Amino acid sequence: MNRDGRVVFVTVGSTRFDALVACVLSKDIVQRLIANGFEKMVVQTGNSVQPIGGELKEDWDGTSRGDLFGLTVECWAFKPNLREEYERAALVIGHAGEDAFINRNQDFLSYVMYLACVWG
Repeated sequence: MNRDGRVVFVTVGSTRFDALVACVLSKDIVQRLIANGFEKMVVQTGNSVQPIGGELKEDWDGTSRGDLFGLTVECWAFKPNLREEYERAALVIGHAGEDAFINRNQDFLSYVMYLACVWG
């Protein structure tokens, strides 16, 4: 799969990390992503609360989709394999779990740990 420089992938693995999910879906972070050229954010929520409501509508398959402050957003809990998501994203934001680093080590592209989400 080809990398799309306009996609950010957020992953929490199999954990529950509501704070990270809420942070990346906040107006401030979404606006900063848009200002840096991102057009789409894919959020793997794991066992976190699935964001539904407002502009995010739940589809038949349990995926939340919508336009959030001008950014296309897709949220889902789990997929059998995340490799495709890692390969497509220009930026990965995560909780710094082991799997994220193992799947992301093919090159020097950006990986941002949760603390960077509070960038000020």
